[in-house]
Amino acid sequence: MGMSYDELGDLGYCRKVEKCGPLSCFLKLRTRWAGRELTPSIRAKGDKAPKTHDEQVAQKVKDFYFYNAINRHKMTTLTPSYHAENYSPDDNRFDLRPFLQPASFDEQFAAIDKIVKEASTLPPPPVKKQRTA
Repeated sequence: MGMSYDELGDLGYCRKVEKCGPLSCFLKLRTRWAGRELTPSIRAKGDKAPKTHDEQVAQKVKDFYFYNAINRHKMTTLTPSYHAENYSPDDNRFDLRPFLQPASFDEQFAAIDKIVKEASTLPPPPVKKQRTA
């Protein structure tokens, strides 16, 4: 998928625990990932590769939700097992979402693109400093 484990962890946490869709996930992660070096996308290469931080975060969110949608049906065949994270795939007893869904989130991705375009005219958000103990 072209993502690090930390990126997948943040995206999975936003989707499952915080119950975010693509747009709200993008809005949360653009500030959470401010100043972080992101791995390059495998879906957007060459001239289409994202250049700004917001474009990179947007592409990560789009990639994650695309791959989640095309692989969602595989989660229905999983057997119950041990899970160490809140957002890990469960045995689907409590997950009533449809498992066959379209892989294109046209309206959500268009809203993300609109925000990225508007943000390109604004100064970048401030970088959060990590507290050291």
